[in-house]
Amino acid sequence: MKHDHAYSKHFKADVSPEKAYAHFHKLPLDTDEFRCAKECSVPVTLANVRNTPDKWKVPPYFKYHSGFDDKHSNLCPNISKITKVSKQRSQHRTTQTYQPSEDIIIELSMSNPTPYEEVGTLQLNSSTGKGKQSHQDNSDFPTVKQRRSHLSKLSSTVNQFHSHPDDNVCFNGKVAPLNTFFQELRYGQYKLSLEPKIYHGKAFAKIINKNGKNLVLLEFDQECQLENAYFEKPAVFIDKDTLNNTSQHHRRLLRYCQSGEAFHLYFWGSFFVTSQSKIRMNKIDNSDSTLLSNLYFENWSE
Repeated sequence: MKHDHAYSKHFKADVSPEKAYAHFHKLPLDTDEFRCAKECSVPVTLANVRNTPDKWKVPPYFKYHSGFDDKHSNLCPNISKITKVSKQRSQHRTTQTYQPSEDIIIELSMSNPTPYEEVGTLQLNSSTGKGKQSHQDNSDFPTVKQRRSHLSKLSSTVNQFHSHPDDNVCFNGKVAPLNTFFQELRYGQYKLSLEPKIYHGKAFAKIINKNGKNLVLLEFDQECQLENAYFEKPAVFIDKDTLNNTSQHHRRLLRYCQSGEAFHLYFWGSFFVTSQSKIRMNKIDNSDSTLLSNLYFENWSE
């Protein structure tokens, strides 16, 4: 079964197959380097890690170890997303679909199975490099199809943005180049929209006491403009106690609070202007937990 991301012991975060390949294709790879998710111990393998692009039948991808289908943790966020094998009946044959990555679907004949080593050798490439069907309806050869990546998890979206920013993807119900969904908050791009995007840039966090409650003040470093608010740093207050009940990744925010160091913040959502002309991040249902699922952190590098 395919998996479009995996938790890496080395990176201590979810990574895409592309990022894993870029780091590990010339390095020794421990058998326990990848697993399904931070909250799940099911082992995951990076396939095609030792091949070079000129020898790829399919690009590198993550796959589950066999025999672990029913051993996912109850907290595993991927249980509902695990790819299921589907059987389709046509007029001439029974087929089985296999999806090694987000943008490749392989359709195999059940009546005349093809050895795995030969899968992909019949793929035809057009002048634009996109895959297309390579058989007639009554053929027993495998079909290799291309489709756009469908992105939902913020960490996977950010990782793919780092490696393939110009890829056409489906995100938030829209199809467009991936980089059009992102806006970096910096000089020249400080005007905000009321529309949701993945806003990112240099940020800081600190703990303050407000009305007897410890809150985390999380704010971008860039002064921005939205409606009648000018030269304001977009920010949000988060209940400090919420961070103790979330993932290790989000608990990193406490470490940034303690160290005072800058970090790279990604926020999927929109902003609003308060009655005091402050720019704040929108909280869906006023929930800190929901907001945290729309935040992603990386160490800052100039």
